[in-house]
Amino acid sequence: MDSVNAIAMTSEGLRELCGRGMSTTSEVYKLPVDKQERDRLSLQHTIWKLMMNSHGLYPSEAAGVVEEILKTVERPSILDVGSGSGAWSVDMARLYPSSSVLGIDLTESRPEDVPANCRFITKDATTGLDEYFEKFDIVHTRCVVGHIMDPAALFRSIGKCLKPGGILLAADGNYILCDENRTHLPVADFSPGANNDGCSYLSGWMAELGKIKMKGSVLGQVSGEDQAAIVRLDNQFEILGERDYFGPIGWDGGEVCAPNGEELSRIWHVNLTHYLQASKGLFLSTGETKETVDGWITNVIGDVPPRIKTLFKYSFFWARKI
Repeated sequence: MDSVNAIAMTSEGLRELCGRGMSTTSEVYKLPVDKQERDRLSLQHTIWKLMMNSHGLYPSEAAGVVEEILKTVERPSILDVGSGSGAWSVDMARLYPSSSVLGIDLTESRPEDVPANCRFITKDATTGLDEYFEKFDIVHTRCVVGHIMDPAALFRSIGKCLKPGGILLAADGNYILCDENRTHLPVADFSPGANNDGCSYLSGWMAELGKIKMKGSVLGQVSGEDQAAIVRLDNQFEILGERDYFGPIGWDGGEVCAPNGEELSRIWHVNLTHYLQASKGLFLSTGETKETVDGWITNVIGDVPPRIKTLFKYSFFWARKI
């Protein structure tokens, strides 16, 4: 092999970029898929539990339709698209031991102590799910849509995987952060000399990150709050409900994050630190210098505790296959 064109690999057999392990099967997904990132996603699952003040698997408002299937179907089948750390799949399998749970992702999820009714495989869901036609009673996807080029195509594939009457559970974060009143924060400009009074550096980081990740996307930059609107255009589904959740950054979040705001804030700070490092390579890959990107990270970290009380918004919706 020509050493000049050789691709550096990590000890996990992943493509190396800026010291992190990237997918070897997809150029579309821009974040690492290594153990360090899987650990961060496990932490993110804890954030969901705290935001929901429950098991973190689905909103309490969706419990009726979800549990109707799980308790009436003899052997309910569940698909987790973009299983990441595997935490959601494992918890779902444990909570419903009569179910069969399959998690798929670009690299195989490797959680510890996987129950017998749960398994994981390596698969790129964006290349099609034809082999799973009407195989599943429930399909879950979390923090996936913001990373792919054609979310509408993925939801069409998911719809074909569901049995008639099956339930889709979908959630994702949003690139624009909110203030304490849950309105969008002004986005900081990272240009030298820019006046960023009253603006959020973290919002600036997320906005620029979204542009990089979604370059070439069919629908442009897509966030969690856009998902339900995309699915409404697909005549396979009936939207049953929507719910927003908020993670406080640098403060307890007040009433909107009660009763777990203080713990949420602490864990969110750890998650943010790891996320900044995970996404750093994306900015470096565009030609920005390490010194420049490190300076941006310093500004972002300087917002925590924030100059502005900040909330990270997650959007969740659930729908029935018609």
